[in-house]
Amino acid sequence: MQTGSDIMKKTLQLLFATAALPLALAATPLTFNLTGSSSNGSIGNSRTYTNNGVTMTVTGWGLTGNGSTTLAPGAVGRWSTGIGVCNGSEGAGCSSPHHQVDNSGQFDFVMFQFSETVELGGVRLNPYGSYDTDVTYWAGMADGGLNLAGMTLSDLAGILGLNGPTHDLTSNNGATRTVSMTTGAVNTLVFGATTLAGYTGNDYFKIEKLMGELHIPPPPPPPNEIPEPSTYALMGAGLLAFGLRKRFARK
Repeated sequence: MQTGSDIMKKTLQLLFATAALPLALAATPLTFNLTGSSSNGSIGNSRTYTNNGVTMTVTGWGLTGNGSTTLAPGAVGRWSTGIGVCNGSEGAGCSSPHHQVDNSGQFDFVMFQFSETVELGGVRLNPYGSYDTDVTYWAGMADGGLNLAGMTLSDLAGILGLNGPTHDLTSNNGATRTVSMTTGAVNTLVFGATTLAGYTGNDYFKIEKLMGELHIPPPPPPPNEIPEPSTYALMGAGLLAFGLRKRFARK
């Protein structure tokens, strides 16, 4: 049988939970549209986009260093269907279809870094012609202004602590698609044509947009200890006794 103390505890805990509920519902949606007029970019360049107060910095990378085993800067360009990468071996302003994000010859990657902690939900891809859109990505928390030069793909998880690699494969060749993801709280996404053995060589796409929301930290838990009703009674009795003592002292 519940005592009055138990009922009071549960009532107060419910009030705390109800007060925190609006915070849980206040997530700010984010959509970064990456399409625009054609602009090739230069090796080592970056592009910035802002939505709902969050700034996203975009850089291009290729697995072109040290015998194609380490990452090196590329050029991230923009076109009417989205952004793509010309890696260092291809050179800035590389010809079609190599200005896509692709895995033919070398592996191309795009790194997205956010000024705030976000939760990513999807990446929209536009394939080149009838080519495929298999992808590999890593997501997590990393230092701002991250430089991937000289790092291996294993370093992305080992040194930087990014979660992955995650491989998302499709047989829907030539069709625009959205790669769905549930990253949790992150500020960095490294995204490219798949590196998974047996699926490389025929993936060419541009990245049209990123979708997600601003991460809202969970509300603090309610206090573990809530004063018992008897505690309030004792406090009241103590104050009453103190008042009576002062009254008799004046007499």
